[in-house]
Amino acid sequence: MPIAICIAIAVSFVIYLALQYAFMGAVPSDVLSAHGWAGLKAIFQSPFADLARSLGLMWLINLILVDAVISPAGTGNIYLASAARVLFALARNGHLWKSAGEVDEKSGVPRGALWLALILSIAWTLPSEFQVWGGLIGAVTSATVFTYMPGPVTLTAFRTHLPGLHRPFRLPMAAILSPLSFVASTLLIYWSGWPVNEILIPIFIVAWVGYALLSRKSLTYQQDIACSWWLLAYYIAMLTLSKIGTFDGLNLLSTPMDMIIVTIVALICYYWGAKTSIAKPIIVEE
Repeated sequence: MPIAICIAIAVSFVIYLALQYAFMGAVPSDVLSAHGWAGLKAIFQSPFADLARSLGLMWLINLILVDAVISPAGTGNIYLASAARVLFALARNGHLWKSAGEVDEKSGVPRGALWLALILSIAWTLPSEFQVWGGLIGAVTSATVFTYMPGPVTLTAFRTHLPGLHRPFRLPMAAILSPLSFVASTLLIYWSGWPVNEILIPIFIVAWVGYALLSRKSLTYQQDIACSWWLLAYYIAMLTLSKIGTFDGLNLLSTPMDMIIVTIVALICYYWGAKTSIAKPIIVEE
């Protein structure tokens, strides 16, 4: 699976580079000379559709607009199901109310988790910044990075506490690649800018607090909270740095000093999370 993920990312990377190259080559020279690269943002708000319109390719405009509806809808359906599965698992582990972990006898699906995922999905698009396509893409990208960010910490925890665990896929130089990937994820979150982070990170902070409150009856509550303080500190630190940073923030930090501080904070939180990770898991069987 890791190899498949790497190949998919590499193929997507090449495709996106090719798209940018094709766009730059297709921009009319008279438009470029009149407005420059910086002025194209106001002209090509939907780059490929507007470019096709300038060339009189109406069929291509319709194709792009139809794809702009179908493609996100397909992705939304996939993530709705996966989000419901995560919420269902959280409820079954005692971290959410029981109704979210119940399976409907007639349909065989977790209706409570599906409804909760739907409500959260609708709430996700309510902020005005996320109702614009560019803002939504930035928020979704940053949120995706947040989901991958704990991965390096988890890997280090497994290598520390369970070094003899069978690993079908072995990552070489994990001691170097793990902190570097955590720093890279943190920088991507910082580069998303304050307009995205001022909404996104408080959601994660509220989710952390909600998790702490709802899981108080869990048998592993004390252990779970003790090993997750670093994550709350990480959220608060990133929110603060984004606010005072140079990416649509208050510009109180100059470049490259802001990058250095973000890197230091990332490394502190990374080693903090790895150090306080669960040494021996407590598995409660029903």
